[in-house]
Amino acid sequence: MVVLRPELRDSDVERETNRLDRGEVTLFWGVNPTFVPTAHAAGSRYRPSGLLLSVRLAMTPTVAVLNVPEPMWARYWPRVVLVVSAVRIGRWLAQSEPITVGTYAIENLDPTRRFTHPALDSHPRANRVLSAAIEAAIRLFARSTIDRAVFGTEAAAANYLGARFLSPGRTLLATIPETHGICRTCFPDADPSEVARTPRANRVLFLGELAERK
Repeated sequence: MVVLRPELRDSDVERETNRLDRGEVTLFWGVNPTFVPTAHAAGSRYRPSGLLLSVRLAMTPTVAVLNVPEPMWARYWPRVVLVVSAVRIGRWLAQSEPITVGTYAIENLDPTRRFTHPALDSHPRANRVLSAAIEAAIRLFARSTIDRAVFGTEAAAANYLGARFLSPGRTLLATIPETHGICRTCFPDADPSEVARTPRANRVLFLGELAERK
């Protein structure tokens, strides 16, 4: 599998290092400003890439799956569409097996708000037009490009399906089930029955930037 990442993050390296599929390659177009290089990230599994290298590696006959950024990362999708189109045309001309395009989607913020621009706040009509245009473009390209998608949360699944960005009839869809287990890092000596009686609203652990979209 080839994974396309717009920017490489520490969490990406940590998560992918623990996966069983050692044959996959992660191509990244940039790095997050907070990224700290490690020995894991320096291996051959992680390679800085441009459009041509992305297409060349995805064209390799042994690569069956191309994992792309989620559709609501709209600013990256012109590049994604170019890569996917080139790979599919190239494989068709070479009469090799078609590639499966997948994505992992976790965007929870409503598209109408996700695709408005602060510079247009004083022009709500222009913001609505902008949002509608981006949504229509995503709907067109994502529905015709994504073969399978995994949603990280039920809210993300409702978000995508509600906006009709993905079609259950064409795309194989799955949602990671929500778990309510005890966090042993936060409560190493907790009594399960005692924790169960604690209101969930009082047991919140958030890692990362506390932005509205999260």
